[in-house]
Amino acid sequence: MILYDFEQLLKTVIVNGHQIKLLPSNVLGVGGEATVVRSDKMAIKIFHKPSNERTEKLIDFLKIRSMPKTVCVPKILVTNVQKQVVGYAMQLLSPQYEVVQQLSSKKYRKRHPSITSATITDLFLNAHSTTSELHPLGITIGDYNDLNTLFWKSRMMFIDADSFQFGAYPCMVGTDNFLDPQLYNLNLATKPYFKPLNDWYSWFIMYIRSLLMVHPYGGVHKNYKTIPQRAEARITFLDSKVKYPKSGFHPDLLNNDLKDIFHRMFKKGERFIPPSEILKEYRDSLINCHSCSIMYPSQHACPQCAKVNVQQIQRRITISKKPGKQTIHCEQILATAGNFVWRHIANSIIRAITLEDQNFVFHCLEPNKLRQSITLPHIEGHPNFGFFDKYLVINNGLTNSLDIYEILEDKLSKIDRSFSVDCYNGERIFACDSNHLLRITKGYLFRTNFGPYGTIDKNINAIARNQTWITAYGSMAFGMQRFFNVLKFFTYRFDNLPQSELWYPPVETKLKDEESILDMSVKFAAPFILLLIKTEKKGKTFTHVFVLYKEQIKNYYRVDAISSDVYHNIHGKSFAVPKNTKGFILHPTDDGIVQEIMPDTGMSTFSLMSETEPFVSEGDTLNKYKNGILVTSDKTINFLTIT
Repeated sequence: MILYDFEQLLKTVIVNGHQIKLLPSNVLGVGGEATVVRSDKMAIKIFHKPSNERTEKLIDFLKIRSMPKTVCVPKILVTNVQKQVVGYAMQLLSPQYEVVQQLSSKKYRKRHPSITSATITDLFLNAHSTTSELHPLGITIGDYNDLNTLFWKSRMMFIDADSFQFGAYPCMVGTDNFLDPQLYNLNLATKPYFKPLNDWYSWFIMYIRSLLMVHPYGGVHKNYKTIPQRAEARITFLDSKVKYPKSGFHPDLLNNDLKDIFHRMFKKGERFIPPSEILKEYRDSLINCHSCSIMYPSQHACPQCAKVNVQQIQRRITISKKPGKQTIHCEQILATAGNFVWRHIANSIIRAITLEDQNFVFHCLEPNKLRQSITLPHIEGHPNFGFFDKYLVINNGLTNSLDIYEILEDKLSKIDRSFSVDCYNGERIFACDSNHLLRITKGYLFRTNFGPYGTIDKNINAIARNQTWITAYGSMAFGMQRFFNVLKFFTYRFDNLPQSELWYPPVETKLKDEESILDMSVKFAAPFILLLIKTEKKGKTFTHVFVLYKEQIKNYYRVDAISSDVYHNIHGKSFAVPKNTKGFILHPTDDGIVQEIMPDTGMSTFSLMSETEPFVSEGDTLNKYKNGILVTSDKTINFLTIT
């Protein structure tokens, strides 16, 4: 991330002859090349490195007429006070729009069961129409990917329109996982290489990935490790030598016509416009499975049920023992006919929330006690949960308020007070440690708990309003603040050792020029913190791995997330730092649990616990528990011990 003074560039800009002050609290997003800021009813995109070439392209873009309304096009040039063009103004989208990449996220799809194969097909029919309107205008999208598109209901919006290729202006980059192999190894910035049929290749990649949550060239192949390698060799997930991801939907959710397009496009290497009529016929043929709630083509039985049943049978094996191998004991702790959407593990107590037939159910499993299950009050929207002391915290995902319930023996008792929170990237921000609720409201961080004399609500510190994210565990909190395109991480302790409260200095992000953050994950092993940051730079994806201790970075390395077997997914990992070690990470993979031992110097060492393969998939979550490992999947929480 570029760390330089934005005072002159961002404090005041000129739009339509009027001076406008851009506030840090109104930043909507930060990419590798620009920052987008809300200003009244506009979104203003400010380039980190303005140039004459960008200005010329924008001026010519503004001359194009009859652009589709589903494209966030530049409308007005934006200058600084020195009259240099530094960006442009465009329409401001509703905060309900989300990035299309979410459609291929298992976690997101579990929390949004209303998103089905039918709704996804409607979205891509909308994108099909937009793409078909752009090409006759002489415009090729070029860097057609699921981060440059946003969706809401059945409408897909295209952003970063200034990167489109038209006339003599090239599209400068392509994202590895969506770029047509015909364009590999070309310097895309030198001339207009993209053709309209390259867009249709990328469009169909996105459609299949969104439907099945698997890239057409996804899965695991022993010789072709990365998606670009398999794309060049035309080795799809249907190849007999590819291990299909356990977390993906069954490929038979596609009908024969879509499979034919798939075969022609990805196996034979043909390039053509997929007929929209085939998508409409597919959508109209879909029926809902009464067992698993997945929509599938009516021509055959539900393929996803068969896939899930096989996985559940495998996970019900209680002992896996092979000659010369470790013995795995598996005990099922919790199971649901719905999906696990949240879990909290502390002091050998397992708390979880399941979504069952549109009802959220809270479960608590405590040693030597009967399991506690309580149906929560009806919740509209897509909620987030937290837990501290004996209180369950709920935000419904629609408002900026938190509801807090005391957990009693067999019921909930609502606290007669609601608490407000700020947002970050559309998400309401709060976290829970062992005994407190941490919430951010009106630009301040508060620590809240309930004592015998009422609510104790302590103002901890001022923070960047609407630009701060935080998580917590035990007596530690870790967070991030964004000041335009400058990011600062912070650690906060309140465990009375060596003092009651302690702020550590900001951590340097170590991001490169034009590198932007896509996702983050944090794991605690007090007093250590594992920070994983997934980033993108010019179409390539990386994972940054930090081990933090107080104000120090004890370990740091960056890996290529595309080629890595364990770091293309940064969630679900378990982290521990035994005495006299640098620590280790347990990675869930489709081949089993991979243990990474972090080095004093040099490279990490990895070892695959292949005996765990029947019980683990890449989309699962691992937690250290007693003398073993808890594995949380969609429908089960299992306890594994290894001897």
